Amino acid sequence: MVLRVCVQSHALGTRQLAGVLIKNSFSARGLQLGVERRQRWATLAADAKRHIRATLLQALGSHAPEVRHTSAQVVGTVALMDLPQGHWDDLLPSLVRGVGSAAPALRQVGAC
Repeated sequence: MVLRVCVQSHALGTRQLAGVLIKNSFSARGLQLGVERRQRWATLAADAKRHIRATLLQALGSHAPEVRHTSAQVVGTVALMDLPQGHWDDLLPSLVRGVGSAAPALRQVGAC
């Protein structure tokens, strides 16, 4: 599903929906459900997490603002789980590079 967010050939609605489903799979309104979903993330293989993180960062550079917005929400959700644990060391440097990028789409996401 993460790949659907990045693949430009997929319809915009499909890409956006994939991002929302990913975000919703790790966040929840109920406390217990949220804990269970975060535990699911914690049990994923490290390689799978690295792939997901890299794909999400790639999606932040999408030409479609809807995909950038949805990807930013997912990045935020994953960051809430990873950063307190000392994971995803390259997130903040990647966002800072985005702010300094010549590409307007990356500057917009980096500035959020």
